[in-house]
Parts: sequence; C-alpha cells; structure tokens
Amino acid sequence: FPYTTLFRSRLEAEKDRQKLRVKSVRRKDAPTVGEYASELLQGRFKKKLRQSTWETNEIIWRYHLSPSHLGRSKVEKVNRRAVQGFVDDLTGSPAWVRRIGAFVSVVFSAAVQDELLTSSPAYRIDYPEVEERENRTLTPTEAIKLLNPKDRLGAMVLLACHTGLRRGELCGLRWEDVREAGDKCFVRVRRAIAANKGGDVETKVKSKTSMADVPLTSEALGAIKSQVRRGSYVFSVEDGGPVSPSNLSRDWRLWADKNGLKGMRLHDLRGSYVSLLIENGVDIRTVQELARHADPRTTMKLYARTRKPVKEAAILRLQEAIGHRIEHSETDVLQNSTQAG
Repeated sequence: FPYTTLFRSRLEAEKDRQKLRVKSVRRKDAPTVGEYASELLQGRFKKKLRQSTWETNEIIWRYHLSPSHLGRSKVEKVNRRAVQGFVDDLTGSPAWVRRIGAFVSVVFSAAVQDELLTSSPAYRIDYPEVEERENRTLTPTEAIKLLNPKDRLGAMVLLACHTGLRRGELCGLRWEDVREAGDKCFVRVRRAIAANKGGDVETKVKSKTSMADVPLTSEALGAIKSQVRRGSYVFSVEDGGPVSPSNLSRDWRLWADKNGLKGMRLHDLRGSYVSLLIENGVDIRTVQELARHADPRTTMKLYARTRKPVKEAAILRLQEAIGHRIEHSETDVLQNSTQAG
C-alpha cells in the first residue's frame, strides 16, 4: 500500500484529517478576518449575545479590527505573530485592549469551529497588565447606619447590600419575582434591564448561574413592600416603567457623596454583601452560591477583600491560640519533670 500513511496515535490521525478538511474548504475568495467577523456579528453573534455586548463588539469591529492590517488579512493566512502585532499596536487602557483581544479571540475560535482553521492564532496572546481596583466595601457600622430605605433609592441600596443583586437585576425585578412561603422569603432573579443605543431593554440575566432564587432578609422584604405599585416592576418610575440603570448609577454617586462614601461604586455593594458574609463565618461554597458565581475563584478574587481591622483581629486570634498551646505545653513539661523528680 504505497499511499498509506501510518500514524502513531488516533489524535495524530484526527489532526491530519482536520488539516485535509480545512484545505478542502479553502478557496480564492476566502474571507478576510474583517469580513468573517462581520458575518459572525450579523449572524450567530446577533442571536447569541446580549444587545449591549453585541454593540460593544460591533464598535470593536468597525473602528479597530476592520480597518487594521489584521482585518484585511485572509483568515487562513493569519498566524500568532500577526495577532500579537495587532494587539501591541492598540492604544487605550489595558482593560480596553484586553476587551478588543477577547473579541478577536472569539472570532478565531469560531473559525476553528467552522473548519477554516485547525487552531486559533489568538491563543496565549500577551496583553498589558490591568491594575486591579480594590473594592470599597461597607463596614458593618456603615451598613447599619446608612441603609435606611427612606425613598426608592434607599430601598434599592438596601436590597443590593442584602442580596448582592447587580444593577440591571435590581432595575429588572418584577413583583411576580418576589415570593413568600411561610417564614421564607426570596426573589427569583430571571431578568435584567440593560442600556443600549435605542434605549433600555429587558434582557436575560448575565448567565445560567445568575438565574437563581435569592433569600431575603426581613429588612430587604420590608424595603420591597415599601414601594408604590405602579406597574409590573418593583422599582418603577411615574409611568410604571423600570428605573434606568444609568440613572440609578447617577443617583447613587450623588447619594454616596452626601453619605461619606465618595468614590464607592454601586457595584461595590455587591462586594459588601460577599465580604460581610465571609467575615461572619459563612463558608466560601455557600457564599459562591448566594452571589451566583460560576467559579469560587471569582468570589475570592473580585469581592472577598477583608478589611484591615478584620485581618488584625484574625492575627490576634491566631496569636492567642498559639500562645495558649505553648503555655499549655510548658505546663505539661513542668508537671512531667516534677513527677520524674
């Protein structure tokens, strides 16, 4: 069999088969990266992505990818060096550069799925380091003192701190989502309000993990019940429509400045929820489920920022525990030596 090729493993044979398949679909009119990204945006991405995410990706395609040398290159001709060069030439904040790179990576991953490529040239690209912003969280004293629902904003602030709901989830909460079953109360997080070019729209929550039932404290339930029923949304404007997320952020900034929390983001209330749970002895797995994170590392990395006094108290407890054991050990040695004498 002169034309038979022998492979050392099934994986090697599969890779060779994929290469042959890719060669079979390559053609003179193969799309450029920009053309292929446009097809994805107008096709499967438009159905799959949230509106706000799609709009951001469209901006990246229009102003960064499409006009670039990478965007004008044929998909099948791109290698890792070309993608790295594209990323290195980008200007803007490190976070924005990473966001552009993420979109490019998704485009090439789709090309692999469509068998235009055998592997993604965007794999393991080097990006500029992003300086992590440490979350500002409420202390227990601040939580007790400031979270007083005198109005709609106060009620939304209290609910954010007592449930960890995100901004869009607060705005998208409906009366039908509030459930009471005996002495148990919870909200069913199913939707969110998102801002886009055409105005605010109701969308699905961030992920499947985000779609969950969140227990309510009695204070949180009271804040919800204090709201006037104007329509289907718990927190509504005069015409019964939902509160706009951008307006909520604006009102929060003004509220925070007046109440001694200047510079604290609305999203930091979610971090306060997680940190206060952890500091009060709740195990990380339970905190992860309450925060509705898919990965416990997200819980620890992004939100679990314990305050300096908490760390100092932890070291004191360690010191007391070790000191007690040392003292106890020395007493045992003394007793043993006395008995031996």
